[in-house]
Amino acid sequence: MKTNKNNFFIASQALFAALILLLTLVFGSIKIGLVEITFIIVPVAIGGMLFGPKSGALLGGVFGISSFLQCIMGTSFFGVWLLGINPFYTFILCVIPRILMGWLSAVIFKSLTKNGREKIIPYIIASICTPLFNTIFFVGTFALLFNNQLMGLANESGFNVWYYTIVVFVGINGLIEIIVSLLISPSVAKPLIKLVDKKF
Repeated sequence: MKTNKNNFFIASQALFAALILLLTLVFGSIKIGLVEITFIIVPVAIGGMLFGPKSGALLGGVFGISSFLQCIMGTSFFGVWLLGINPFYTFILCVIPRILMGWLSAVIFKSLTKNGREKIIPYIIASICTPLFNTIFFVGTFALLFNNQLMGLANESGFNVWYYTIVVFVGINGLIEIIVSLLISPSVAKPLIKLVDKKF
């Protein structure tokens, strides 16, 4: 039984990782000017709820790597700009916040479902936490790594960079991603978890 469960876990992670990469290539985000709203948080949220923190971290990492690939391929204007400033920092920015986001969301879901995974509230909380943590960790890491460049840009142009960052990333992106995750993640994760619990 344990071998079957391990095999199922490995196969499931491969499937979710492939879905994340497919979404990245086909329809991973909506771009409106500099605003990029991603839907890849949904499989990360679902995978973390289904299989736990290890899965959340792994799928978050795949999400981060796919984001970095978008920078390299030139499909993200913002990512190309960051890559031109510092490729290493851009890699850190793309990957580390997503690993933390997937891991911590799954940890919270696991702690809320110690007595069973039947109630809907933990699914709703985890579905909110995933995009919320994605926004918080991304903006926080962005500020830590690229603050000097942002201040230089602000001084040269007179453009309030931090106002834009808060409004766009925290306001528009974050809110829309939370709504999308809330609409999709609980309704998919709950029945899938029921099937997995019956199987194992």
